Amino acid sequence: MKQGWIGVVAGLAVGMTAVFMTQRGPDEARHAPTLAEGSAALTVCDPGGSGLAVAYDHVAAPLHTYLTTEPSKALDAARGQVANLLDGRIKVCVHALEVQHALGSAFSDPRLPKVAPFLDRLHAARNRLTELVTTLQSPQASDAPQKLDALDAALR
Repeated sequence: MKQGWIGVVAGLAVGMTAVFMTQRGPDEARHAPTLAEGSAALTVCDPGGSGLAVAYDHVAAPLHTYLTTEPSKALDAARGQVANLLDGRIKVCVHALEVQHALGSAFSDPRLPKVAPFLDRLHAARNRLTELVTTLQSPQASDAPQKLDALDAALR
C-alpha cells in the first residue's frame, strides 16, 4: 500500500510540473508584428534624420565637460546617458528590421533601405564608446580625448 501512495504522489508531482511548465502567461505569448510597430520603430530609429546628432550632443555634454577635469563623472556619463542613447537606438532599428523581415513586402517604407547602413554606423559608434569607457577606466586615461573625438566623428 505504501508503494501505491508513493506512486500516486510522484505521478501527481510529475503531472503538475508538466502542466505548469507548458502554460504561458499573457506576457509570454508571441504576437505578430504590425505595420504600426514597424512605422513607430522607424520613426524612433530615424535612419536619415539629424535626430541622433542632436540627442548625442545633448547627452554627451557632461562627457565633454568632465573629460579632463573629472574623469569619473565623464565615465558615468559615457556608461549612462550616452550608452543608453546608442543601445536604445540600436534596439529600435533592429526591431524595424525584424518587422520588415516578418511582414515582407507588406511593410514598405522609403526609410527601410537606410536602416542597415545606419545600424552599422550605430554599432561602430558603440565600439568607439566601449573603447572610450575602457580608456576612462584605466589609471592613465591620456588618450581619452582622441577616443572621444573618434566617438564624436562616428555620431556626426
